[in-house]
Amino acid sequence: MKVTDVAAWWGAVIASLVFIWDIYKWKMSGARLHLSASPNMQFFGSHQEVNDNKTYVFVEVSNVGNRNTTLTHLFGVYYASSWDWLFHKKPTTQFIVPTPAFAQSLPFLLSSGARWTGALLQNEELENMMKSGRFYCGVYQSGNKRPTKVRVSLKFAAPNHANSADSQTRG
Repeated sequence: MKVTDVAAWWGAVIASLVFIWDIYKWKMSGARLHLSASPNMQFFGSHQEVNDNKTYVFVEVSNVGNRNTTLTHLFGVYYASSWDWLFHKKPTTQFIVPTPAFAQSLPFLLSSGARWTGALLQNEELENMMKSGRFYCGVYQSGNKRPTKVRVSLKFAAPNHANSADSQTRG
């Protein structure tokens, strides 16, 4: 091999690596949301509004991307069976939460590195959805057509002791 051939190959390899790196940066740019939802949460404090002994699903959304986005809707979706979810059938139940509990109102501008928190009232119907099928909680954002969602299940959550006298600080 001549020195010019080695230089040509070297240049081609470096250019290809730079191109792959640019594709990776483009793919990872924009708003990227991490979402978590925790069932069986109770609020504890001195404020009269939070001493209601109700149970909530606490939702936290963090923007780990490099651009701002606007959260537009908090929603829930329920599939009666794993087969319905697996084969992308229509959900059994879908709903939006127009005013999440204990949250900044939606729509909400979520800056890069910021977080938003809210809560859904965990009533008996919602608990049945979390126990019997596949229940997802999620958010829609302005920067993406597809929602960000996470599965919420009571199968792996801490037991609910709402009727217990020592259940003041559950989480």
